[in-house]
Amino acid sequence: MRAVPLERCEPLREPHAYHGRQSILTRYWAATTKGMVVCGSERLMYAAALLDFDASVQWFSATATQICWQDGSAHGTVEPAFFARTVRGERLVIVHPARDGDEQARSREAEVVAHVADAAGWTVAPLDVPTGIRLQWLRVVSAHRFPDLYDEKIRDVLLPAFSVARPITAGVAAAGLPRTALAHAWHLLWTGDLSFERDRALIPVSLAWAGNAANRVVV
Repeated sequence: MRAVPLERCEPLREPHAYHGRQSILTRYWAATTKGMVVCGSERLMYAAALLDFDASVQWFSATATQICWQDGSAHGTVEPAFFARTVRGERLVIVHPARDGDEQARSREAEVVAHVADAAGWTVAPLDVPTGIRLQWLRVVSAHRFPDLYDEKIRDVLLPAFSVARPITAGVAAAGLPRTALAHAWHLLWTGDLSFERDRALIPVSLAWAGNAANRVVV
């Protein structure tokens, strides 16, 4: 498995709705890969959006493998949430949080993943599902991730207007652009050309300032 680029592989299966299912079937279009990521729930879709926003992630996909284990009469399977590769070449296996229930089973699953990851050259990372303020601003900027919102001429006009921190709507106005150009400003927040305060709700009068893609690294 060391040589298999799992972050580029198709998922094992697409989830199918069944009677009583609580989660919502989703497919997320990733700006990072220019392709669809199959997500079985809104939680996974938000986690995918966070990976997509993170400039340190070069490629990622939904789970493309199932880890099967057996220890005597005990056996089971583990399916990671995502596989990813960073710009530094680090390969990540992103796993779901430990399930409630049998502590021994949780410990065994963690050992299995750690063992396989070590053999395959992966780094185990916990699934990061944004909530609260992080989810609010992520939903705003990810809604404007699409490349048709990129306009180099508008970008070149907007960035000087944000050489100092100012409300987003004020920056758009200072650039001499109509309010409809606000969508382009949101897109620059997604790309990292503009930075913003991530510990506050993101609204049209939130402060923004000129930044760079490094500001998109999720910490």
